[in-house]
Amino acid sequence: EVDGVIERLSISGELGRSMRQVPRLREDIALLAEPSVRPSAVYHLLENYNPAAIAACALGDDAPAIRFQLERYLNELRYVKTHLDGDDLKRMGVAAGPRLGKILNRLREARLDGQATSRRDEEALVRQWLQQR
Repeated sequence: EVDGVIERLSISGELGRSMRQVPRLREDIALLAEPSVRPSAVYHLLENYNPAAIAACALGDDAPAIRFQLERYLNELRYVKTHLDGDDLKRMGVAAGPRLGKILNRLREARLDGQATSRRDEEALVRQWLQQR
């Protein structure tokens, strides 16, 4: 149905992509109603959706918990960055490649979930992970 509306109204570009994402996103967001959902899980669920699709779902959802998580992602979670970057990890002994990317993702999750709030916390986590090899 969405494709039909998009074609009839000649909607293209970003708006068309956002409109196509809304039905799929509506199916995925039930997880957000769980009281124990971690911020990193919210981030990973929503990171590949267009912000306009997320905003449309936030406006159209009756569940306060879901609306809260969608708005939290739009206003806060999507902007969370790690203190350390790839160059920092290389200086700590992490070789360039897929592992470096995985460690950066784990660091973002740790920041999102409150397990690392400073550069020092992130460095300690990386050292711990490197020792666990």
